[in-house]
Amino acid sequence: MKARTLVLAGFISILALAAAQAPKPKGSIAWSQTSVTGGSTLTGKLTIELPAGHHAYPNPPAKDYNIPVKVVSDDKTVRLVKVTYPKGVTKMAGGEMTSVYEDKVVIPVEIRTPAAKGRKTIRMKVSYQLCNETSCFAPTSMVVSQPVTLR
Repeated sequence: MKARTLVLAGFISILALAAAQAPKPKGSIAWSQTSVTGGSTLTGKLTIELPAGHHAYPNPPAKDYNIPVKVVSDDKTVRLVKVTYPKGVTKMAGGEMTSVYEDKVVIPVEIRTPAAKGRKTIRMKVSYQLCNETSCFAPTSMVVSQPVTLR
């Protein structure tokens, strides 16, 4: 009887964890050019579409304890030169007024491509913490990528 109760409790815990998982935002990146000289700079716009009813914190965050969106290169051969994080919107979140990203966020980026030739998929890692009106989910990340031709 005890074993059956423990198994049932474990199953309920797994269901609760699955239900508490955050929905995933969608991400994409569009480069200003599809073909560039290897070793040159390239600009692009990284877009994050946040799920309805959810927000993320801008970079820099309004509060020290907010975990902001952060963009880094996911490829050691690609150097991130500049990231221009947009300002968030001020709204009530977590019981206080703060700055957040909602809906669609477009983040301009500038990279230095590898000094090579050929087709290269450029990967950028986006770290974030997704929250709703009552709670925040564990910080996580996603990778967005788009190929370019290096000549």
